[in-house]
Amino acid sequence: MEQAWDMAEFDCHPAAVLSDGSFSVFAKLSEAADGFKQFEVELAGLRLLSERAGVLTPTPVGILAVEGGNILVLEAVEGHIYLNPLSEALRKYV
Repeated sequence: MEQAWDMAEFDCHPAAVLSDGSFSVFAKLSEAADGFKQFEVELAGLRLLSERAGVLTPTPVGILAVEGGNILVLEAVEGHIYLNPLSEALRKYV
Protein backbone atom coordinates (compact mmCIF):
# COMPACT_ATOMS: atom_id res chain seq x y z
CA MET A 1 0.00 0.00 0.00
CA GLU A 2 1.42 3.35 -1.05
CA GLN A 3 -1.33 5.74 0.07
CA ALA A 4 -4.21 5.85 2.55
CA TRP A 5 -6.86 8.50 3.13
CA ASP A 6 -8.99 8.50 6.27
CA MET A 7 -12.65 8.69 5.24
CA ALA A 8 -14.27 8.24 8.66
CA GLU A 9 -15.85 11.71 8.55
CA PHE A 10 -17.85 10.61 5.47
CA ASP A 11 -19.09 7.30 6.89
CA CYS A 12 -20.65 6.01 10.09
CA HIS A 13 -17.84 3.42 10.39
CA PRO A 14 -14.06 3.74 10.50
CA ALA A 15 -13.23 3.94 6.77
CA ALA A 16 -10.36 4.66 4.40
CA VAL A 17 -9.37 4.70 0.76
CA LEU A 18 -6.27 2.56 0.25
CA SER A 19 -4.12 2.54 -2.88
CA ASP A 20 -1.05 0.80 -4.24
CA GLY A 21 -0.67 3.58 -6.81
CA SER A 22 -2.49 1.75 -9.60
CA PHE A 23 -5.66 0.45 -7.91
CA SER A 24 -7.63 1.94 -5.02
CA VAL A 25 -10.24 0.46 -2.70
CA PHE A 26 -12.65 1.92 -0.18
CA ALA A 27 -12.67 -0.13 3.03
CA LYS A 28 -14.81 0.28 6.12
CA LEU A 29 -14.88 -1.59 9.40
CA SER A 30 -17.92 -2.74 11.34
CA GLU A 31 -17.38 -3.96 14.87
CA ALA A 32 -21.07 -4.89 15.24
CA ALA A 33 -21.92 -8.49 16.11
CA ASP A 34 -23.96 -8.69 12.89
CA GLY A 35 -21.59 -6.56 10.82
CA PHE A 36 -21.17 -9.21 8.12
CA LYS A 37 -24.95 -9.35 7.61
CA GLN A 38 -25.18 -5.54 7.61
CA PHE A 39 -22.58 -5.36 4.86
CA GLU A 40 -24.42 -8.05 2.85
CA VAL A 41 -27.57 -5.93 3.08
CA GLU A 42 -25.62 -2.83 2.01
CA LEU A 43 -24.26 -4.66 -1.05
CA ALA A 44 -27.77 -5.90 -1.91
CA GLY A 45 -29.01 -2.30 -1.72
CA LEU A 46 -26.27 -1.11 -4.06
CA ARG A 47 -27.14 -3.89 -6.53
CA LEU A 48 -30.82 -2.94 -6.36
CA LEU A 49 -30.06 0.73 -7.05
CA SER A 50 -27.92 -0.26 -10.00
CA GLU A 51 -30.45 -2.70 -11.46
CA ARG A 52 -33.65 -0.69 -10.93
CA ALA A 53 -32.45 2.88 -11.36
CA GLY A 54 -29.43 2.38 -13.60
CA VAL A 55 -27.20 4.08 -11.03
CA LEU A 56 -23.47 3.42 -11.26
CA THR A 57 -22.26 1.95 -7.99
CA PRO A 58 -18.80 0.91 -6.77
CA THR A 59 -17.76 -2.62 -7.67
CA PRO A 60 -17.76 -4.85 -4.58
CA VAL A 61 -14.47 -6.58 -3.81
CA GLY A 62 -15.73 -8.50 -0.79
CA ILE A 63 -16.40 -8.70 2.91
CA LEU A 64 -13.49 -9.80 5.06
CA ALA A 65 -13.89 -11.27 8.54
CA VAL A 66 -11.15 -9.89 10.79
CA GLU A 67 -10.46 -10.06 14.49
CA GLY A 68 -13.00 -7.79 16.14
CA GLY A 69 -15.27 -7.26 13.15
CA ASN A 70 -15.73 -7.26 9.40
CA ILE A 71 -14.36 -5.07 6.61
CA LEU A 72 -16.39 -4.18 3.52
CA VAL A 73 -14.12 -3.55 0.52
CA LEU A 74 -15.35 -1.75 -2.61
CA GLU A 75 -13.49 -0.45 -5.63
CA ALA A 76 -12.80 3.21 -4.88
CA VAL A 77 -14.39 5.88 -7.06
CA GLU A 78 -13.13 9.37 -7.73
CA GLY A 79 -14.89 12.59 -6.84
CA HIS A 80 -18.63 12.83 -7.26
CA ILE A 81 -18.94 10.55 -10.29
CA TYR A 82 -21.41 8.32 -8.45
CA LEU A 83 -22.90 10.81 -6.01
CA ASN A 84 -24.89 12.97 -8.41
CA PRO A 85 -26.62 10.13 -10.33
CA LEU A 86 -27.31 8.42 -7.02
CA SER A 87 -28.93 11.54 -5.58
CA GLU A 88 -31.09 11.93 -8.69
CA ALA A 89 -32.15 8.29 -8.59
CA LEU A 90 -33.03 8.44 -4.91
CA ARG A 91 -35.26 11.49 -5.48
CA LYS A 92 -37.54 9.28 -7.61
CA TYR A 93 -38.27 7.08 -4.59
CA VAL A 94 -38.56 9.70 -1.84
